[in-house]
Amino acid sequence: MRIRTSNATFILYTLFFLLVFSCSKKEEVQTLNPYIERYLNELLTIMKNNSINKSTIDWVKLEKDVKSKALGFNSIAEIGIAIQYAISSLKDDHTMYTAANGKVFSGFVGQCAPLQIGLVEVPTDKIGYIRIQTFSGNLELSKGHAQNIQAQIKSLDKPTLKGWIVDLRGNLGGNMWPMLVGVGPILGNGVCGAFITSENAVSKWSYANGIAQIDSNKILEIANPYKLINSSTKVAVLTDNATASSGEAIAIAFKNAPNTKSFGLRTCGVSTANATYSLSDGASLNLTVSVMADRTLKKYGSNVLPDVEEPSSAEQIKKAVDWILQ
Repeated sequence: MRIRTSNATFILYTLFFLLVFSCSKKEEVQTLNPYIERYLNELLTIMKNNSINKSTIDWVKLEKDVKSKALGFNSIAEIGIAIQYAISSLKDDHTMYTAANGKVFSGFVGQCAPLQIGLVEVPTDKIGYIRIQTFSGNLELSKGHAQNIQAQIKSLDKPTLKGWIVDLRGNLGGNMWPMLVGVGPILGNGVCGAFITSENAVSKWSYANGIAQIDSNKILEIANPYKLINSSTKVAVLTDNATASSGEAIAIAFKNAPNTKSFGLRTCGVSTANATYSLSDGASLNLTVSVMADRTLKKYGSNVLPDVEEPSSAEQIKKAVDWILQ
C-alpha cells in the first residue's frame, strides 16, 4: 500500500528530525575535566604570581583561552596545546615547561642556533684567548669547570701580555656561575650585574677572589683562585646570535668594565633569569622572573648589542686584536 504525504507533512518531519539532531549535538558539548581545571589553575597561578610580564597580561582572558583549549581532554598528557598556549602568551621567550614524561614546551620563538666555531688562532702571543662554552652540571662539576677555565687563564698569563679575548660565540647558556667564576680573573673583583624583577627589586651579582655571589649569598666558590699578573690589560669580548641566556649574562658582566670592548653580533635575546617551580604531577616550570642588568643597572631582557658590529668571524678576531694592540 502506498502512503501519500503532503508537502506540509514532509516539512514537519524535517523540522522534527533537525530538532532531534540539534538536541543530540547539545549533549555532545565538551566540558572541562575538573582534574584538568585544577592543574591549569595551579600552573596559571604560578605564572600570575611570578612572571616578569605579569603586570602586562590580561589574566582573566588568558585563563579563559587556556581552559578552552583543554576542553574534552581527560589527562595532562593530552593538553599540550593548552600548556604551549599559556607559555607563549607570557611573551618572555625564555620560559620552559618540562612535562612529567620529559616532553618540553618552550615559549622561545627566535633563533639561537649553535655555530660551528673551529680552532681560533690569535696572530700574536701578546694576547690571551679564552673561549667560554655552554655548561650545565651539579656543584662539583661546576667547581671543576670554573677551575679548568682559571687554569687555562693561568697557563696563558705572562708579564708581556697586552690583553685578552673572551669568546662567548655559540655559548647557548646553562649554569652561569661556573662561567662567571672561571672568567673572574679577567673580569676582576666587584659587582658585575644584577637581576631586576617586575617590581624593580634588585639582586646584584658579583665575583671576588674565586667566589660568585648574589648580594651577600655565596653561590659558588673555588679554592686557590688565580689572579692576573696585570689586571689593567684590555679585554675584547666576542658575541654572536648564538650567545644566549647565561652566555648573555657573561657578556653583560663585561659591559661598562674598564678597558673592555665587545665585537661581533647581537646576542640571541634571552638575557633574563628563570626560577624553577615543581608542579603536582612531577612536571616543572622554568619561569622567567627577572631581567638581567649590567653593573650600572641598565636593564637588558633582549639582545645585547656589541660595541663594534661585525658579521665576519675572521674580522671579529682581527678587529679585537687591532684594538688591543693599539
